[in-house]
Amino acid sequence: IVRNCPEQFSDVAPIIISFLDEEMLAGGVLWAVCRIAEKNPEIVNHAVPLIIPYLRNPDHFLRALSARALGILNAKDAAGFIRELINDNNEIMIYDSQGLRRKTVGIIAAEALTCLLS
Repeated sequence: IVRNCPEQFSDVAPIIISFLDEEMLAGGVLWAVCRIAEKNPEIVNHAVPLIIPYLRNPDHFLRALSARALGILNAKDAAGFIRELINDNNEIMIYDSQGLRRKTVGIIAAEALTCLLS
């Protein structure tokens, strides 16, 4: 809803992000940040400092989603941290423009860096 109707629901984005510190909700929050940022990065870009620590999380799904979110948000300050994930061969299932696919954290990090460097 926030992604598709940002004018009406932009005030909900900070509420969603406030749940990022809840480990069991972090994956959903990071996914929401990715989805919202694809259309309206300005309403979630304040979350960048909260997302960066997830690049070093033991959970490879959270590492991948945080890299993806930071790439979409054009968080150039995170490029060095994202670069550290390039050789991470842990796989996740992730939905992208081609559907549900298996990708490594390293591939997602490389895609994020491409966004940052373009």
